[in-house]
Amino acid sequence: MRAAKIVDRQVVIEDAPSPRGEGVLVSVRACGICGSDTTMLDMGYSVFGIPGHEISWAG
Repeated sequence: MRAAKIVDRQVVIEDAPSPRGEGVLVSVRACGICGSDTTMLDMGYSVFGIPGHEISWAG
């Protein structure tokens, strides 16, 4: 799985492990980074991990 990650206050595209565990499988068409995440990054806040809660799925 490819993911946009924040590394050293930069957004980079890297390979990431697929989620595991019980749940529902959703076919995601696209996922974006919330504008507030990038604003916080620009303001110097510590943002880390794999952001992306703006999701579009194929219905």
